[in-house]
Amino acid sequence: MTGRLARLGYNIGSVDADMMLLSDPYVHLKSPQLSNMTVLCQEEAGMPYCNGGFVYVQNAAPDGPATWAFRFIAEITTRMMDDVPFMISLGKMKRETEHLCHTFDQALMLDAFVSALAGRVLLE
Repeated sequence: MTGRLARLGYNIGSVDADMMLLSDPYVHLKSPQLSNMTVLCQEEAGMPYCNGGFVYVQNAAPDGPATWAFRFIAEITTRMMDDVPFMISLGKMKRETEHLCHTFDQALMLDAFVSALAGRVLLE
């Protein structure tokens, strides 16, 4: 959904249900230091992952890399769920857990953003 909304020109904010905003985030998101950034997200415990717990997308070009990245995340997640036997054959899922869709959001977001920066699909 984020990719679709970004393509339509909307700025998108997403927070987990267990997150509470204690003040107006726009004071920071629209500050001179952050207003030119397209994707802002919560860091994941010092790792180079974008945690889906807080994501804000602003001023994304309709066919730009940020929009592409979010559309890629939705597409790859759907493909994983649609073809579990193929994922097992790649070693991405274990047969005993084939009923689960192993879509670690941080890893998917990292793959998508690194791919967008590289200009080609790169998967871990």
